[in-house]
Amino acid sequence: MQSSGAVLLGSQDPRYRTVPQGAVRSWGPESIDLAKGLGVTPDAGQVAVITDGMALGPDEKWLASEVADVEPRQNGKGVDLEIRALGGLLLVKEPLIIWTAHEFKTAHQGFMRMRHYFDNFDHLRKRVKTIRSSTHSTEIVLLGKKGSPVGQTLSFLARSGGSGRGFAGVSPLFLDEAFALTPEQVAAIMFATSAALNPQVWYMSSAPLKESEVLRETVKRGRRGSRGLVYYEWSARGKYDELFKLVEANKALSDEDEQTPAGRELRRRLFVAVAEANRAFNRRISGDSILREVRSTGVEQFLRERLGVYPELESGAEIDQQRWKDLGDPESRRDGDVAIAVDISPERDWAAIGLYGHRADDLGHVQLIHYGPVAGLLDKIVEYRDALDPVAVGMARGTHASLREDLKTRGIIRPEDRGDDEEPSRSDDKDPRRGDLVVLGGIDMAAACGQILDATRESTIRHVPAPQLDAAVGVAKTRRTGESIAWARTDRAVDITSLVAITEARWSFYARRDAKPREDDYDPLANIF
Repeated sequence: MQSSGAVLLGSQDPRYRTVPQGAVRSWGPESIDLAKGLGVTPDAGQVAVITDGMALGPDEKWLASEVADVEPRQNGKGVDLEIRALGGLLLVKEPLIIWTAHEFKTAHQGFMRMRHYFDNFDHLRKRVKTIRSSTHSTEIVLLGKKGSPVGQTLSFLARSGGSGRGFAGVSPLFLDEAFALTPEQVAAIMFATSAALNPQVWYMSSAPLKESEVLRETVKRGRRGSRGLVYYEWSARGKYDELFKLVEANKALSDEDEQTPAGRELRRRLFVAVAEANRAFNRRISGDSILREVRSTGVEQFLRERLGVYPELESGAEIDQQRWKDLGDPESRRDGDVAIAVDISPERDWAAIGLYGHRADDLGHVQLIHYGPVAGLLDKIVEYRDALDPVAVGMARGTHASLREDLKTRGIIRPEDRGDDEEPSRSDDKDPRRGDLVVLGGIDMAAACGQILDATRESTIRHVPAPQLDAAVGVAKTRRTGESIAWARTDRAVDITSLVAITEARWSFYARRDAKPREDDYDPLANIF
């Protein structure tokens, strides 16, 4: 954030910026100088996006094959694309640039801005072969070199399931309004860049909507840093719930209350958040416009569209990631009994063992105690069963079916299976014992999923942070099973095995914690888990 005298100005520094290392030079400064000659004066944030986005590596190819700029509306994302397109056409001389948007009217606005430059500046107009504007074709085509029928082309499209399939060698590809991108649209147009010698894709968008599957994934990659991706995001800092209350309180202010010390402080805090998220605040976006938006829009809409924030529940993950982070406690220790549970991924490449118990303060204690290949899993189950003396060893029916005979040879069975291969036994022999299996059916799994969600939302558990578990929580979604929900496992690119394991462990604990204790109560890992 900057100030000019007493005026609060929008921040030119993004909340998130991740850029690959190794830049040798950039076409950005020359493209910016070109735009300045046409009357375009970018602000510092725009200069940074263009410079990083057009950086070259040692091989003289783009340092990043993807560039993303995620920020609220009216902050100049379109200017970024204009400068990038001008540099691509006139300096880099990229043969085919395609500018797409969710709606044709947005793409057409980009076309009209670009046409303005080529219509009104002689040195650009002389380079034009044709400008087409119709329902079938909207493009600017430059003159080619001697012997070439056409030169560089800038084409504008509205996205659909089929648009872009007729093009090849596209670079760069602009994906404006990326919040509306669908996987089907990406499949239709992304492969058009494959034949380009130096491909690059630009994502420009405001914050993701609930259904913004493609953008959500781009945001996740960008925030953590991803090879080949330049990522910029302007958004307000702070917890979603606190920002919600701040906007709600400002929305409720009357004209009279606005003039009180408390009212002025509320307005000040709101404008600070707006300035963090909006580069153009008090440059191109006025305070009066912000107050009009506050009064006329819903709180959630204002948070998303003006502050660039949204609940993590809408990021596609069922568990709010900030809440999960807040529930993390590296020093958390269980106090007393535990249950463990085992889960194997559908492809049987990864397996996890989760643990659940209570702490001394009676909060639930959750821990991922094993994550690795399926090979050696049986030894790990026996190791933790013997060391922890759990009230139960839980797993879903599918996992149990695949491990049943091996578990049986290790003495790990369901109570109801005890005595099946022996002489008839007394009925109490089939009562649950410590370390016995508990197998979760479909109804049980649905209940377990609902219970772990309730526990996180009500903050009644604490977890020991683990990368695999945190990653699973960050992406895990649910699916409907009748009137209940369960963890969805249809996306094979996402491994939620660790989350399923701790979900089953919690359910197993409450299902069996009254099981009869073994005589040997010694627990060598009591001070670890």
